Order: sequence, then structure tokens, then C-alpha cells
Amino acid sequence: GHAMPKPEGAKVDHLKAAEVKQPKMVGDTLEVYINTVPEKMKYDLTEFKVKAGTKIKVIFNNPDFMEHNMIFVKPGSAAKVAMAAMRLGPEGIKKQWLPESDQIIAHSKMLSWKGKTTIEFTAPTKPGVYDYICTYPGHWQLMRGKMIVE
Repeated sequence: GHAMPKPEGAKVDHLKAAEVKQPKMVGDTLEVYINTVPEKMKYDLTEFKVKAGTKIKVIFNNPDFMEHNMIFVKPGSAAKVAMAAMRLGPEGIKKQWLPESDQIIAHSKMLSWKGKTTIEFTAPTKPGVYDYICTYPGHWQLMRGKMIVE
């Protein structure tokens, strides 16, 4: 007889935190669960869809030893916002690596290890791909995801 094929995803990554939870509507609000992936400089959920103008509640957890934040930005502005954060220099820590920018839609504070926070905002009314990034210097290229507004 043939060996049974292993189910998809049977390989266990010991660093993988909790299973990725899919966003779900709770009343009129889309609840989105995003965790950092320990030692990987990544968010576990790297894409979610939302209807324009919907209320969003992001539950953001940081099981990683490094500090991370999450900043939602307008389409195409991730690099610009990340560079502005980097230019804060020594001030960055005090300012939670949050630059002043009209490209930012919503943001969290910096979360240290095991930190947890909630970001509540309304999805933009304009459809498009809105990135969410960690603006801690050097993180944003890997540490990002897309909010697809439909």
C-alpha cells in the first residue's frame, strides 16, 4: 500500500506562535488579530480584506523579545513613513518611532515583549491597498502587511 500523504501544514515550526486567527465580523466591527512572529521580524497575518468604511479593531500582540509597533499608512507611502521614522534618530524612542505624517491612518504604540494593545479606526472609504508596517528602524521591509480595502 501507499503511505498516506501528510496533510498540508503538518510540519511544525517551534517558533510559530499561536495559529493565525482569521479576522471576523463582531457586530458592525471587523476584529483583526495580529501577532508578531518571534525571532522572525514579521507579523503572522500579512493580509486582510475589509469593506470601505467598516469599523476595525486590531488586537495586536507582541510575543517577540524585540519591540515592535504597527502603523497603517496610505497606499504607496510605507517607505516614506518608515524613512521619516528613521530620521527621528535619538528622539525616536521617546516618540515610539511615530513620525509626523499625513500618510498615517492609524497606529499603535511600541510594544515590548508580551505587550498587547488594540488599535481602533474606521477603514478608509477609498478602496486600495493600505500597508501596515513596524517603523522601528530596519524592520519595515520585512515587517509589513496589507489591508485591502474593497
